[in-house]
Amino acid sequence: MDAIDDATFERMLDLAAVAVSDDERESLRRDLGRVLESITAIADAPVDDLPPTYGVSTGTRTRADEPVPSLDRAEALAGAPQSADDHFVMPSAMGRSKDS
Repeated sequence: MDAIDDATFERMLDLAAVAVSDDERESLRRDLGRVLESITAIADAPVDDLPPTYGVSTGTRTRADEPVPSLDRAEALAGAPQSADDHFVMPSAMGRSKDS
């Protein structure tokens, strides 16, 4: 039985926006199957008798959640490599246009 069915694997490739050859496809699918097996093994590990971790046993220190002034638009855009019409300009992700 495959750890990852065809539809799920194809959806993962689409979401990752990667193109792979047939040889790479099978290798990647096997690797992902091994990753899932490892995650399952970790999830199934008996941990009920283990002591709690540092943050649980000692409490996590956090700062107060208080609003602070943010940068104004001009100050933020001053550090941008490229801007236009008071907005940051970014290259398209992985060669996709905004319409993809």
